Amino acid sequence: MYDYGSPENRKINGRQSNNRIIWSTEPWKFRRLLFLSTAQGGCEWCGNIPAVVAHPPGSPTYGTPDYLDFRKAGCYPLCVPCARAEYRGKVLCPRCRRQGHYCAPGDVCWDCKPEAERERLLYLRDKRKHDKRTASQRSYRHVHPFQKIVGKDGKWIRVPR
Repeated sequence: MYDYGSPENRKINGRQSNNRIIWSTEPWKFRRLLFLSTAQGGCEWCGNIPAVVAHPPGSPTYGTPDYLDFRKAGCYPLCVPCARAEYRGKVLCPRCRRQGHYCAPGDVCWDCKPEAERERLLYLRDKRKHDKRTASQRSYRHVHPFQKIVGKDGKWIRVPR
């Protein structure tokens, strides 16, 4: 659910609506197809077949005539997985540079990490899961301080935990 009430959200919503109108026009579709078909080397990151026109971050060209001139706007072609990774703030692994191997800036992908580092990260993940599970058990026991069990004579008795 969106909050259209704040000025910033109204601005974003208006820009996205305007862009949807621009993206449905024939000049946009033609220039996009031309830009992606003439992209030398394919995707800017991994070299695969490009499908997305990516604008540089903070591009002031939205809604202006320069928006349709991709070279002037500083746009670059990306494939869909690389565009998703860029949207999430990830980059292509600088060591292996294979598609699908995305990581945080300044880091390397899982396959390029040393074995000791991988084991350490798996240990920390398992420890977090275990800590979360025991914390939930502790909170349950705090709320439910007694446990019912069957005594030797077949009656229910309450025993403190």
